[in-house]
Amino acid sequence: MSYKKEFEKGLDKLWKYRRDNFLAIVGGQHRKKMSRKEREKEIKNLSNLVVETMIRDKKIRQEFNQTTKKIKRLKISKGNLQKRFNKFFQKAIKKIHNRKFIYIFWGKEKKCLYVGESRRGIRRLRGYRRSIIFKEARKVEIRVPVPKGLAKLECMAIHILKPKYNEIKGPKRKYARKCPICKNTNRIRKELRNVFAIKG
Repeated sequence: MSYKKEFEKGLDKLWKYRRDNFLAIVGGQHRKKMSRKEREKEIKNLSNLVVETMIRDKKIRQEFNQTTKKIKRLKISKGNLQKRFNKFFQKAIKKIHNRKFIYIFWGKEKKCLYVGESRRGIRRLRGYRRSIIFKEARKVEIRVPVPKGLAKLECMAIHILKPKYNEIKGPKRKYARKCPICKNTNRIRKELRNVFAIKG
């Protein structure tokens, strides 16, 4: 079943709750109302389906790439963890001269481990010297954003790449470019809460 079909199925479920409540009122019958917790669970499921649909959209992928100004990739050598990090960091010093960028840790089988952002150059990467993320990593991808695109680029990367160690948090800075996935998901979530409002 496609994500769109699943979304329609979930929406039908919410409408059924609302319809049954109306019919119960008209018929003078007592019917259990949908609880706030049940509603939020259904809205969360629908929001997740919106995300899954959007990250497969070619236009979203294009926007992600257009928010990227430059890409650099650094391989992580095998061996002792400390030596691996020192060697990696020396490469980073030579190749990364930008102050603002997002970094993506990749593990085995092209599995994304973590996406983060830096506003102060490669110093941010020092914090991963002894982390489980660096221990599992095989390479690091650096993406330099277009102006004011750092928060948007990070948020879109987390949605699209589904990193093992990340939680999704939308851009909050006042002048940050908006993540289109968060923007549409929040809009739909708000509309659903208005349509299926629970009073009292």
